Amino acid sequence: MVTEKESYRKGYAILREAKIADSDFDSRILFETAFGHRPVPPFTDSESDSENEKRYLELCKRRAEGFPLQYIVGVWEFYSLPYYVDERVLIPRQDTEILVETAAKYIKRGNTVFDYCTGSGCVGITIAAAEKCKMTLFDISEGALEVAKKNAGLNKVKVDVKKLDVLRELPDKQADVIVCNPPYLNKDEMESLQKEVKAEPYEALYGGDDGLEFYRALAKLHFGALKIGGYLITEIGETQAEDVIKIFTENRFSFIEKAKDYSGNDRVLVFRNI
Repeated sequence: MVTEKESYRKGYAILREAKIADSDFDSRILFETAFGHRPVPPFTDSESDSENEKRYLELCKRRAEGFPLQYIVGVWEFYSLPYYVDERVLIPRQDTEILVETAAKYIKRGNTVFDYCTGSGCVGITIAAAEKCKMTLFDISEGALEVAKKNAGLNKVKVDVKKLDVLRELPDKQADVIVCNPPYLNKDEMESLQKEVKAEPYEALYGGDDGLEFYRALAKLHFGALKIGGYLITEIGETQAEDVIKIFTENRFSFIEKAKDYSGNDRVLVFRNI
């Protein structure tokens, strides 16, 4: 008889041999995905179901090849809410929770709020669930919009979902608040990405040669999408604060505040349309 403990060790060994950094964590998550429960006592003496073991080992082999854990599992938590994710969208990251926390300070009940470059919808849906605002999710990717719609249903949150090329187009109405986690990696950063990150959509990561293409569009074009006195709140790369502040303040925006992520890096900037 093969026990679940023995099955678990086989998968863990696959990840260790592949030098996956968080082999223990990943193997536990994949075990739970395949077996339907966590690898904790009394699983050690339970007989391992052969089909579950087969699936578990297949998942571990896929992870060992460098495919992101989040895509393998299919659902990932963001701000304590579940979000479906696949290769059409970026994987929700903890640092982006700072964008949600910061935006919450500026959103009033009933406000019209736009979430640009929505991807999985994790930012806009989380805000809409907490703040009871009129939220519209925008993205240029049809695939991303399909994922965002699925996540709105998964979290039972009412939002509008629309296609928009942020670099060239404006919505058909104005917002009280715009939140955005745009692509902001530059050319050099794209070339040095880890294998796991390279599995995420290129167009959701690349912000032009200097990483600032979307910020220029937001500042020069999208002041027209904001009501006078409205707020634009955006995530940035950890070294971009000075450049992004300059771009916005040269284009009719007033700089309001800067928020740091959990590692102490500049992560979110707030501007106001004056």
